[in-house]
Amino acid sequence: MAKYDLEFKMKVVNEYINGPGGYKTVGERHGIGHAMVRKWYLAYCASGIEGLERKKTRTKYSLEDKIAILRWMRENDASLTITSAKFRINNPSLIAAWRIAFRRHGIDGLTEKRKGRPSMKKPKKVDKRKTDYVKNLEHENELLRAELAYIKKLKASGISIPSRLLKSNHGSLRNSEKNSD
Repeated sequence: MAKYDLEFKMKVVNEYINGPGGYKTVGERHGIGHAMVRKWYLAYCASGIEGLERKKTRTKYSLEDKIAILRWMRENDASLTITSAKFRINNPSLIAAWRIAFRRHGIDGLTEKRKGRPSMKKPKKVDKRKTDYVKNLEHENELLRAELAYIKKLKASGISIPSRLLKSNHGSLRNSEKNSD
């Protein structure tokens, strides 16, 4: 639950707008800091009541948005509060975090990172026998393709094909079937 509800925020902002005194005086009357009064006032000026409402869902900002906001802030020499009010971001510390990440890591610091604990999935164990078997099959397949290509070339050139190649007696195929058992 939010620490301050919308009704209280509106009361403070209206008192600041209509009443005597500045941020500090209004803040002291309500037991809050002057920075909070200023933040609420700027949010209200920029977005109206929407600026004071607590957002129900978390807004995700794209990399381009973050860069544009930081660039605007630098070019206009604006504070976090003014920048957050202009771009309707309720939390100025979010922009501060972007600025720090950008200074430390460059553009990579502004990209979304996965949060939470990493997955505890164990890497799959590869059965060495199966991989050896697959490699043997692939090798045998290569030999059979080469043999077939050789027979086709012999037929195309009109050379007689040896009888041992014409037989469909492939001992290597039978051997691989025996190895799989």
